[in-house]
Amino acid sequence: MAVMSYIQRRRSGVYEFRRRMPQALAGKAALAHIRNRFPDLINFKAGCFKGEYVRSLGTKDCAEAKRKAHRLASMAALSQAQAESQKEAQRAGIDHAKANNAKAYLGRKPSFEREQLELVKEMLAREVGTSTIAREAGLSRQTVLRIKDDPAAAEQVLASWKAREGEKRKTA
Repeated sequence: MAVMSYIQRRRSGVYEFRRRMPQALAGKAALAHIRNRFPDLINFKAGCFKGEYVRSLGTKDCAEAKRKAHRLASMAALSQAQAESQKEAQRAGIDHAKANNAKAYLGRKPSFEREQLELVKEMLAREVGTSTIAREAGLSRQTVLRIKDDPAAAEQVLASWKAREGEKRKTA
């Protein structure tokens, strides 16, 4: 997916480089370490990524502005390609680990315990609302909805993580 970038002349005559942020980032919350490393990309009041990256090119000459803009666009394209290749490499590593050992990569640890799961299932059986269940169980609404959609998968994830922690205790 191509990201639009262009140069624009300000009223003062100085050119600026503008690039739309990818939809996956624009308006999303930014983690603290990202806020510190990339302040140009963050709206500090909201704590989210900006919708557009704007940088002054510091020149009134059109040809020089085009060269500088091309350099910025090239660097952005390289970093995007690097991020995509890193994602692919991570996915390949996960697939390799799963192929060699089914318990090697279980995904993210569940945010709920056995007691919470039982409470959610019991309240779902009584047809209590999702928000009420989340409040009572101390879980997020999304977690309750995920359990509601597939209780068997929730049981399986909990069991696989319990088995993994049991194996770690034996080896320690």
